[in-house]
Amino acid sequence: MVRRDSNKPKYFPSDVVQQADEVIRGWKKNRKTVRVNGLSPDVLESELENIREIEEELGRLKKRANRLKSELSPAKRELFEAVQKVRNGARAAFGLHDKRLADFGLNPNIRRGRPPKKKFGKQLGLGLLETGEQD
Repeated sequence: MVRRDSNKPKYFPSDVVQQADEVIRGWKKNRKTVRVNGLSPDVLESELENIREIEEELGRLKKRANRLKSELSPAKRELFEAVQKVRNGARAAFGLHDKRLADFGLNPNIRRGRPPKKKFGKQLGLGLLETGEQD
């Protein structure tokens, strides 16, 4: 189990980069009066530079992902058209009721008998009243 350092915050604000810029500028102005063990404006600047490099790389990757998505949609459309052509060919070769259509991901139209006709009284809701007596 990984333990989290209790001094480190769980979450951070979305504008942490802007806040870091502001803190670094203020700290450089008041370098002599503000001291923090293990930190200096130079350390913060190097961390901030690393974050900016990561953000730039992320931006490039997002652009690339969008470009790839735009290439993917036409390719999928062409693939779907080819699949439809093959399925239509299978329907033409085997007919609409052949079980072999299932091999192509299609449900064969299985012939069923004519549905039974409903009784006239049941269709209109004119069923016999139940009186408890039988003829």
